[in-house]
Amino acid sequence: MAWMDRFRPAWRRSDPAVRMEAVRRETDGGILARVALEDENQRVRIIAVGRLEDTGTLARVAATDASEEVCLAAVERLSDDQILVTLAGKSPSSRVRIAAVGRIRDSEAALYLVKQHDDPQVRCAAVRILNSPATLGEIAHRSPFSETRLAAVRQLKDAETLAAIAIGNQETALRLAAVERLRSVGRSLDRDRTRALSLPLIQTPEDQDPGLLAPHFQALGKMEYPRALEAVARSGENHLVRWEAVSRIKDDAVLADIVGTDASDRVRVAAAQCIGHQEEVAGLATSDTHYRVRIAAA
Repeated sequence: MAWMDRFRPAWRRSDPAVRMEAVRRETDGGILARVALEDENQRVRIIAVGRLEDTGTLARVAATDASEEVCLAAVERLSDDQILVTLAGKSPSSRVRIAAVGRIRDSEAALYLVKQHDDPQVRCAAVRILNSPATLGEIAHRSPFSETRLAAVRQLKDAETLAAIAIGNQETALRLAAVERLRSVGRSLDRDRTRALSLPLIQTPEDQDPGLLAPHFQALGKMEYPRALEAVARSGENHLVRWEAVSRIKDDAVLADIVGTDASDRVRVAAAQCIGHQEEVAGLATSDTHYRVRIAAA
């Protein structure tokens, strides 16, 4: 023990371990506030923050402490939405800003951050607080930020709003995200829902960079509705998307029709190879214009 420690209370002594133990037992809010704001040891400050009840002191610590870990500990003790919005807007630490957003419960406060904040991570975190289909749909259609629009679609649970985005939105990434979200929340599919699932994939242009088709293939891999798969395989603009859809079709009659009608040799070959009952395509073994189709049908 340092000589001067004999004249100090335990929470002010030179040994951090002694101070930590003292703070764990301390009940005086004023002392806890002093320790949280002034102690030189990060671990001591965190323990003090964990015992503090004063919102003002916690907000000050969260906003000003030099240690990100101490700031995060203070944020976890806060519940005042106004303070949390301020921290989300002004903290220099991205982790603190996102943690503050995660504590917000008021949808209007979250919507303010979605519309006004310049940090995309904060905007997306704020979107995850929202649950109104109308609000999320509006963000998905009108936000100027692509990652915020995508976050809104992924937060939606309302099937009708998702179907509207999947059918009518001009942005491919959003339509695909809506399709995936529909699949996860959907129930039975009516004609409009089937169209919503297939339309974004049908509309993929033929000149789309093949390197950007992975999300389309993933969407097809998760598509559990035969009519939607058939719609893509028959009507898709991009032959690679049609080819991927064909590989997942189980109906021999549909496959045989595609073998006989598709404009792409690659798609027709894939369809012929997928048919389980070869009598469906026996005639193509001698009549198709492409040798690979004839071989696959033989």
